Amino acid sequence: MGLLRRGITILNFDQFVESQQSLLNIPHETVSVDDIPSTKKFCEWNALNQIRQRLSRRGQKGITFVGSGDYHYVSYALLSEIEQPFSLILFDNHSDMLDSPSQNLLSCGSWVKNALSMPNLKKVIVIGAHPSSFSEIPDMLRSKVIFTPYSSHTKLAADIQTTSSIAAQGIVQITKTILSLLPTEHIYISIDKDVLSKKDVLTNWDQGQMSLFELLTSLEILIRKKSVCGVDVCGEMPADPLELFKPEKRLYIEKNEHANLKILQTCLGHVS
Repeated sequence: MGLLRRGITILNFDQFVESQQSLLNIPHETVSVDDIPSTKKFCEWNALNQIRQRLSRRGQKGITFVGSGDYHYVSYALLSEIEQPFSLILFDNHSDMLDSPSQNLLSCGSWVKNALSMPNLKKVIVIGAHPSSFSEIPDMLRSKVIFTPYSSHTKLAADIQTTSSIAAQGIVQITKTILSLLPTEHIYISIDKDVLSKKDVLTNWDQGQMSLFELLTSLEILIRKKSVCGVDVCGEMPADPLELFKPEKRLYIEKNEHANLKILQTCLGHVS
């Protein structure tokens, strides 16, 4: 069990990594996609095909850093590479199952709904999405989707004073329940950091209340118990280069980089 491939890829949509020097220093491949038009939030299918072609050239297909949540639809392209039956584990404050505004577009809010038509994708488990997201799922797709809203499986320090060990019991139990519901040995994990509390990261979307500790605990269990085809991470906060030295900008860069490094450490066992 574990991560089947260990390579690290950074997609260069918005140059987020240029401000995260510790992440940049870790051996990785960079895929430049910032010259492809029509990609922010909404992606034309022709543009997505160009992204796919560039992704196909990378040497290893382990962990992919996508950039901001505006580009989360890239997960659709990454899922399409999987050749065996698998389940998608999505950590996200949103379901990403909205209707796309046009048949010619894939969006950061619709990619999961599109992915449900993939024959190899057997189950989608969404962890952390706001309960209001549930109404977005068409009845015909509900049998393929399981929701675990954050507020229903644990009450953390936002509601009561507790310790990390108590918080961990909640996420451990829910992760074990998720494992019992998975119909496949292989899984793919997609992480949008907007699922996390602003105490841990800052993104350009509305955020949930999950702690980084909980995310890492659940991630560690999933990787230990299942064969993981890949992991992707989005939720960076884009910043104008001229603003990078402002204290408030440095704060969210440092928080997001810390979360990225912890995710890598959990997935790979070490970061060097």
